[in-house]
Amino acid sequence: MLIKAFTKSYAEFKLTAREMNYESGKIYAFIGPNGCGKSTYAKCIAGVCAADDGAVVSADVAKIGYMSQASFPFRMSVKKNIMLTASSEERADTLIDKLGLAGIASKNAKRLSGGQCARMALARALAGEFDILVLDEPCASMDMKSTLASEECIKEYAGSGHCIIIITHSLAQAERIADEIIFMDGGEIVERAYSSELINNANDTRTRDFLEFFGK
Repeated sequence: MLIKAFTKSYAEFKLTAREMNYESGKIYAFIGPNGCGKSTYAKCIAGVCAADDGAVVSADVAKIGYMSQASFPFRMSVKKNIMLTASSEERADTLIDKLGLAGIASKNAKRLSGGQCARMALARALAGEFDILVLDEPCASMDMKSTLASEECIKEYAGSGHCIIIITHSLAQAERIADEIIFMDGGEIVERAYSSELINNANDTRTRDFLEFFGK
């Protein structure tokens, strides 16, 4: 699946993204400093905001899913929130169990804690059938147990033939679940490599400096 080269300009920032190919069944993790353009890249792919150059996703991609950093609960039960995208009720129930939501499935989603809401939002994203699923910091509000359960669900979703692009501040998470890691800095894609290769043998000085600062 092809993501075309594109730009996205704001008053004091410009994202310049080069052409990238992504494969079904794989997880791609974007890392980089705050403000480097990761979330902007995610939004442009998902169509949440328009790139300066128009459509960026190739015609062979029929459906794209997106989970933003902010979890948006609708004023209905947790299960009904998840059913908004679910391919089947069975799929929704499976995710409810795996993400520890069974005890609150009938609760009004507006009354959830931050961690509960994040798990519900992830379940809602994973319940649908998407060619590409874009997840922007999906585990940021979760504790360790919930994060690990979420990562297993993300890997299972990719394993069933979907492409996942995840934005994460956690190098450990990128290393645990991603097939490839992409490092961004200053509004550009600096380096892309298989996860272990980038973590252990990055080519670009900017990548190495970033990894060294964060303990890799």
